[in-house]
Amino acid sequence: MVPFDLDTLDDETGLVGETAEARERAEARLEALLLESLRSGEPIPAPPEYWETKRLNLIARHAGKTSQR
Repeated sequence: MVPFDLDTLDDETGLVGETAEARERAEARLEALLLESLRSGEPIPAPPEYWETKRLNLIARHAGKTSQR
C-alpha cells in the first residue's frame, strides 16, 4: 500500500508543484532527523525475528482502522 497518490509525484522532486523552498525545508528536516537517530544511543541488534515482531505489532495496532482518504 502506497501512503500517497502516485499521480502527485514526479521523478525529480517527488511532489508535483512542490517549491524549491519546501524541498529545502523537507531535506533539512530529514537530515536533522537522521542525525538525531545516529546520536540516539547504541545500536540494537535487528535480526529477522525483530522485524517480524515489529511488523506483527504494527498490524495489530492498526487492525480495523480505515484510511482517512
